[in-house]
Amino acid sequence: FGTIRKVGVAAFGAIAAAGGALAALTVNAVKFSTGVHTMATQTGLTVHEVLALQNAFAMVRVDTEQASSLITEFKKRLAEARMGTGEAVIGLEALGMTVEDLASMNTMQAFTAVMDGVRGVGVESDKAKLILDKFFGGAGMENLTVLSSRFGRG
Repeated sequence: FGTIRKVGVAAFGAIAAAGGALAALTVNAVKFSTGVHTMATQTGLTVHEVLALQNAFAMVRVDTEQASSLITEFKKRLAEARMGTGEAVIGLEALGMTVEDLASMNTMQAFTAVMDGVRGVGVESDKAKLILDKFFGGAGMENLTVLSSRFGRG
């Protein structure tokens, strides 16, 4: 009976540990899901686009909050450019793009086009830094120089 009791206590401990791990995993999954939904809501991107961006941003150690701020700033500057005003107009010129080129693009397509353009001019070049600054601001320029070498086509 003593042996059975010891085995029962050990089994209960293992079950309790597994239950605790499952509970922690569930909490993390809920936090992740909430974070993705929040970023999608704040930026107007789809969940698929948010997940792709989060993965890209994670590679360069940009957290979800920073990523959301960068994309929100990018969208604001795109909207200004579509009206023919704002800093992104200078960025478009540096990329060899026009406001009309943006008209048919959603945010993710525009983001990819900018990252492709930055890679095309050389990620470390002054022109790339100008482009990133005009589309994302100073903080974006710092964070996205590395990202532009990894994100986009090719």
